[in-house]
Amino acid sequence: MWIKVGTRGDYRVIYVILAFLVFLGLRSAYYSLYDLNGGPEKKIKIVTELNTVMPVDNTKEDSLIYFNDLKVTEHIGGARDFEKIFYTTLNRNQVRHLYEHKASSNGWEKSNIGDFFVKNGMKMQLRFIDESEYYHSKRGIPKQMIGKTIFKIRIEIK
Repeated sequence: MWIKVGTRGDYRVIYVILAFLVFLGLRSAYYSLYDLNGGPEKKIKIVTELNTVMPVDNTKEDSLIYFNDLKVTEHIGGARDFEKIFYTTLNRNQVRHLYEHKASSNGWEKSNIGDFFVKNGMKMQLRFIDESEYYHSKRGIPKQMIGKTIFKIRIEIK
C-alpha cells in the first residue's frame, strides 16, 4: 500500500524498487560467503602466528628485520592467505636459519613433501624475492630496500 502511494501507482517504479532490494539482498548474501567457516577468526589466528614466528619492530633503529608490505586474500568459504614482505641486512642463509629456528620453537613442523612448515591446518612458506621482482616501472626499487635481502613469508589456512 505505501509503495503504491509513494510511487503514485506506477508499476515500473515499484519494479525498480523491488529489483534494487533483491540486488541488495543478493549482494549481502554473496559477501557473507567470505565469512563462512570462521573466516575472520582464521585471519586473527594467522596474524598472531606470523607475529610470533617473525616479530618485527620498524620503530627501532637497531632492528635486524623490517616490515615492508602485507597482502591478505580472503576466499569464498572462509580460507585466508596472508603474505608479509620483509627486508633485512642479513644474508639468505642467516634469514633461513632464523626462520626455521623460530618456526620450530613455536610448534611448526617441517613438511616431508615440500619446503614449508605445517601447524593446525596452516601452511607457512618462506620465499626470497630478487630486487628485480620488486622493481616498479615508475618508482623503481624503494631506497631503503636497495642492497638488502628481501623475503616473503606466506601463511595459508583452508
